[in-house]
Amino acid sequence: MEKDADLKPIPGNYQERALVSKSHFQRGWHQGRLALFQSQFKFTGKESIADIGCGSGIMINAIKDEVGSAYGIDSNPSAIEFCNLKFAHEKKLKFKLGQLDKTGLDRESLDFVLCTEVLEHVFDGQIDKILLHWLEILKPGGEIFLTTPNERSPWPLMEWILDKLKLVPQMAGEQHVSHWTTSKLDKTLTRNGFQTLHAGTFNLLAPMGFAFSENLGRALLGLERKLLKAGGPLLWIHAKKL
Repeated sequence: MEKDADLKPIPGNYQERALVSKSHFQRGWHQGRLALFQSQFKFTGKESIADIGCGSGIMINAIKDEVGSAYGIDSNPSAIEFCNLKFAHEKKLKFKLGQLDKTGLDRESLDFVLCTEVLEHVFDGQIDKILLHWLEILKPGGEIFLTTPNERSPWPLMEWILDKLKLVPQMAGEQHVSHWTTSKLDKTLTRNGFQTLHAGTFNLLAPMGFAFSENLGRALLGLERKLLKAGGPLLWIHAKKL
């Protein structure tokens, strides 16, 4: 069984709206994900990077001035249309319609692949094909950074509550169809030609910190990055192509 898109399409500007949401938790959740990526990596200004499953383009827009070129790939036509309109003036940003395993990018053309909270949207049986495609488009030694909900954390309860209260688009069974732990993702990456460099979990307390101030949110996120190896609602993995 394969899944190329969510059963109910998400609006193209969903992530951008979430980043400025009146809901402190929703806003803090997305701020935490963005801040973790920004704090984790320092680019040289020459890298070619792709955000696969880019949504509203908020991740690569945040680091566009730090890299040489940046591509946003998404299977949602609404998201690509939104990004092409919003970022039409940004010469470094290029957005195109594509699948996780069919990006349309050239072989060994990328230094870095970013994919945040996307893998849970496809079935387990699709993952090997996706990772093999990423191996093809990455240069030797190219790196990936992934985040996904952590099954061994408060996340399953959080997802159930969010779905019951209809606070976000339906996740269980419609958006989210696979479940991940750090161990499972590490083994999957190893099986497909990647080596995990660093891993951890986050967004346990950081979203509440961002509700008060960006400084507090970033401080809590920094602690989670150093100390929260397990238990955070989101897990992250930084790996490289062997």
